[in-house]
Amino acid sequence: MLIGGNSWFYVRVNTELLFCFTFLFFCSSFSTDGSGQVLKQTEPSITKAESRTIRINCYVDSSVFGTAIIHWYRQRPGAAPERILYFSSDLYLDQDSDKRKISAEKDFDLSRCVLTINSLTSSDTATYYCATWTGTA
Repeated sequence: MLIGGNSWFYVRVNTELLFCFTFLFFCSSFSTDGSGQVLKQTEPSITKAESRTIRINCYVDSSVFGTAIIHWYRQRPGAAPERILYFSSDLYLDQDSDKRKISAEKDFDLSRCVLTINSLTSSDTATYYCATWTGTA
């Protein structure tokens, strides 16, 4: 069985140097047995000032959360998407990710993975993607 999905979140800087985090939800999932959606987000937007911290929630179906490998991607304007980290039983940052700035944690009580970005700057302007899959094809 293959269960998968992704969700994306757009982040931009407005003229007042505030970070407007608009979580535009997109979820696609598929499986050989017709299972439903496995990822969701509930917050339509968050606005934060420069130098603040943002937390982006990615909720995963509780039936697969324990074994799900959750990936976070960032796509800066005009650039290709890049994976910044993934979380299985432990957190793994990709080579170019700054562990003082970016982190993630799995919250087993709420079946969610939380991406945290500290000390926001204009270089954090991007679309952030959450993706996961479990099982085999």
